[in-house]
Amino acid sequence: MRLPARFPRRFLYLRCGSAALGFLVLLATTACVDRFTSLEVRGPEVTALVLSPGQVPSLSLGRSVLLQVVGRDQSGAPVTAPPVTWSTSDPTVVKIQLDKNTSRYATITALNAGASTVTAKSGAITTSITILVHPPGPVATVYVVGGDDIAAGRTMQLTVLQADSQGVLLTTPVPTFSSSDSTIARVSPAGLVTGLRQGKATVTATSNGKSGSRSLTVSAPEHAFLWTAALGLTDLGTLPGFVISRAVAVSAAGHVAGSLFTIDDSLSQGFVRAPGASGAMRGLAGFPGGRGSAAFGVNSAGQVIGSATTVTGVTHAVLWRESGALVDLGTADADEASVALGINDAGQVVGNTRRGAQTRPFIWTETDGMRVIAGIGNGTAFAINQSGTVVGESSNRPFTWTPGSSPATLAVLTADIGGRATAIGNGGAIVGTSRGCVPYSYYDDCDDEDHPAMWSVTSVPTDLRGARILSALGINSARQVAGIGVNGRAILWSAASGARDLGTLPGRDRSTASAINDAGMVVGSSFNP
Repeated sequence: MRLPARFPRRFLYLRCGSAALGFLVLLATTACVDRFTSLEVRGPEVTALVLSPGQVPSLSLGRSVLLQVVGRDQSGAPVTAPPVTWSTSDPTVVKIQLDKNTSRYATITALNAGASTVTAKSGAITTSITILVHPPGPVATVYVVGGDDIAAGRTMQLTVLQADSQGVLLTTPVPTFSSSDSTIARVSPAGLVTGLRQGKATVTATSNGKSGSRSLTVSAPEHAFLWTAALGLTDLGTLPGFVISRAVAVSAAGHVAGSLFTIDDSLSQGFVRAPGASGAMRGLAGFPGGRGSAAFGVNSAGQVIGSATTVTGVTHAVLWRESGALVDLGTADADEASVALGINDAGQVVGNTRRGAQTRPFIWTETDGMRVIAGIGNGTAFAINQSGTVVGESSNRPFTWTPGSSPATLAVLTADIGGRATAIGNGGAIVGTSRGCVPYSYYDDCDDEDHPAMWSVTSVPTDLRGARILSALGINSARQVAGIGVNGRAILWSAASGARDLGTLPGRDRSTASAINDAGMVVGSSFNP
């Protein structure tokens, strides 16, 4: 039997004697038979669609409105509409995004100025609404977004957000920038700020007569330092034309070597500073027409080693004699590039020579030139002591080598997977890193985590994390270790005296101790993060 259409569509199953028959009598009358009877019940039919809201004011670019379709039957009562499809007469003006759970809802987003008719359709029934998207107005507000602090010698990109009176973000016109003091902070037409010297400056962006600004504090630049127990930290400064300096090596006689940098490390030059509290700093010129140089080691004769870049962009290991004359150490076996990283008082130089992705450790002397250290795979020689013992890294393992012998691999800390030896004292003690594996994915891939380590009488390493050392970078014959403490400041440590915070230069928050000699002189740099 068929029930009136006003009842929801269902299939009802009746059986004589069923307890459910009592309330079904109100719905239908039928003869009682001892069998199942199915009754098809039709729901109310949708005769009209109504959009809510029924009227949409004009939209600004980028703004959205949520539309809902409501079905109505012949009596005007709301009913659930069957699935709805949506369309727009001009998809360049508005975009339609359906609700992920039901087609009765859609978000309309304004894309470009103009008019578009949005239509909702369910079966043969449709309803529409015309949406106007008005063009953006003129710039009403300008915001400058970026940091508040920058170190001298560094750059920072500012971002400008400009909007009309309705809050619509605008990409035109292009704002202009200015600095209240261009000797403290310089700003480019693209909003790139360069810190030049300590002080405060305000950078202003102007667009269509409206302005926004950001106040900046320029902190002290990174400078090299020399530390002694008697004098503490001495700021070694820079040479004219450079803003940043970093010291990375100190000889037994007290020479200091490192590099000078222009803004954002864009150009570098090696330097050497003569021994003594008031020793003079001297720049180390690279190849004629080349692209800069860097110094990584110095001996008691004032010989400095490092690298210099040729006019074609190739980097070669170099040695500067005490007179300043440059010696190109070349490469091994016609390799592409090389760099010198360590030198002792005998003039033996170590580093690496590179071809493609492969690097090989070398030793260089005046008589023999450059020779690859045999028995080592992909690796680098980082340092050499006065006895000629070399330390470095070979295929992610720390090694030690003495001329005339075979390389020996050093053990790493328990559960670690590799490491490198980066400095060696004249007594044979070594510091470097033991590298752990920190899983970061389901597939057990690793992020390397370096643990400071020291090797002394045996090849078994000592974990220096318990000494509150973050990185161990230098060591002397007394087994005093220079490096970075867990507080981000230069540290001096020994088993006998414990850890000593070497502090920072004035106006800086961080520091690094890079090397130490047998007299206990420490060099490094101090900076702001």
